[in-house]
Amino acid sequence: MLTGSLILFGGVFGFYAFKQNMIAKYIANMPVPALPVTHLTVESATWIPTIEAIGFIEPDQGVTLSNSESGLVSKIYFESGQRVEQGDLVMQLDQSVETANLESAKARLESTRNTLSRLRNLQKNSLASKENLDQAEADYRVLQSQIDSYQASIERRAIRAPFSGIMGIRQVQLGQFLQSGSDVARLENIDIMRLRFIIGERDFANVQLGMPVTVSVDAYPSRKFNGEISAIEPAIEYNSGVVQMQSSLPNSDGLLRSGMYGEVSIGLAPLADQVVIPQGAINFTLYGESVYVIHKQKQENGEEWEVADEISVQVAERRGNKALITSGIKAGDMIVTSGQLKLGNGTRVKLVENDILNPPAELPRN
Repeated sequence: MLTGSLILFGGVFGFYAFKQNMIAKYIANMPVPALPVTHLTVESATWIPTIEAIGFIEPDQGVTLSNSESGLVSKIYFESGQRVEQGDLVMQLDQSVETANLESAKARLESTRNTLSRLRNLQKNSLASKENLDQAEADYRVLQSQIDSYQASIERRAIRAPFSGIMGIRQVQLGQFLQSGSDVARLENIDIMRLRFIIGERDFANVQLGMPVTVSVDAYPSRKFNGEISAIEPAIEYNSGVVQMQSSLPNSDGLLRSGMYGEVSIGLAPLADQVVIPQGAINFTLYGESVYVIHKQKQENGEEWEVADEISVQVAERRGNKALITSGIKAGDMIVTSGQLKLGNGTRVKLVENDILNPPAELPRN
């Protein structure tokens, strides 16, 4: 029985060892799978570095019209959204009292002038005293000053457009009593807009007056507005290390309005022979950025495989779907553009074409 048991257990363990040995041989001889990836051969390209910033748009001229004196609104000469020209009468406060005072003063002025003229003639013939003549001249000047004061008061009760532009929504009603300083309406000249933005001290040396800028706004995402740097703040803010700048933007079509936020792009001198790759080819990790580079590797059996190795790269600038690489890869290298999630150093890859990002000219119909 002992001998039979030994033979039985020996056979079981022998069969298990034989099976494990055959499995190991099968795995060793099993072909290494090649993971499909899309690829791109890096070429030298010209890169235009830019300074990116965000600012807000304001009109070339803009003011909220208000009354300088209290009074009752007697006439309104504009509608909301109407265009007015410089000097146009916008609103009139009641001026009946001032007008009556002016007419009364003008009526007294004629009599005062005649009295002054008569005393001058009498004084030449020594028939009037110098004191009476001086008093008549003083009365005449006082009355003339009163007339000028009444006329100025009447003019202050008339609100005129200080420049040509578009009136905003009316804030007053006919017959309303206004305290001095009340808002009447917003007036803006939108023929030329200004965009105020800030850049860092590091980029200050690269900008100057007259440099072209490109501005995009959320309201018109597919359109670019071109302008130039029109003003640079002479001082850098020491608390934040930024400098404020202003750009002028032609706005003849009236698309830009004050209060919009704009993304500013300032183009600098072009850089030739740069390495530019799609951002989708870059792997972003806590330790930095990397790219998988494809090269051929000869095996022991003489077969050549395409394998991918992870290479650390330095990304200098990004714009849209492109990234500027300053170290790690060079022109002529073949890199993986998609399918790199399952890759590791030395992974065998299979080069495939991928046209997912290239939509057909005509969409299929049902």
